[in-house]
Amino acid sequence: MKKKNKDHYHTYIWNFNIIKDPYRVIAEIFFMYSLDVYRKHIKVFLLLAVKYEKIKCKDLTMMIDLLHSMRSLILAADSILSEANNETIVKSFSVRDEAICVCKTLTESELSNPFKVLAQFFKYKFAKKWCITLDDILDYAFSQFDYTPDYDLLPIYILLNGFIEANFLINTRINQPSTSLINIAEMETKNENILSL
Repeated sequence: MKKKNKDHYHTYIWNFNIIKDPYRVIAEIFFMYSLDVYRKHIKVFLLLAVKYEKIKCKDLTMMIDLLHSMRSLILAADSILSEANNETIVKSFSVRDEAICVCKTLTESELSNPFKVLAQFFKYKFAKKWCITLDDILDYAFSQFDYTPDYDLLPIYILLNGFIEANFLINTRINQPSTSLINIAEMETKNENILSL
């Protein structure tokens, strides 16, 4: 009997592929959408949960797609954090101009060691609990009733933003270590143009 491929990072639902390497999961996530798109939609998603903002129909599928990819990102980051070789990755990179330019919520020590951010993120909640929290907030966001979320959304917003930026840095440093400030600035400008459409 043929063994079934286990989709440990739940990537098939948004990527239509089962990805087994956690670093590739992160690379695919930032290939699909930019850092700015994730930051914008985290904010919209949490505002929807408290019924502060109404969702446009065209944003609905993108929002759900982003949430599925966020769940995969959480599971992949949890695997990466448990690996022993992340210290060597940290030592080989210093804080660069492009990191300061792109990341808005991380401190200088977090910029030089994004694994610190992952550790704080998973200290707040385990990976499985984060996935449950995202599902619960999704229920609040799309509920027709005015439920008040059981969660304090401000720390969740801050942690999710830092988490996204830390993963972006890890992806940039591992897959594109020679990326220049100009290339990242150009990429962010293109993403802003896409967001404004």
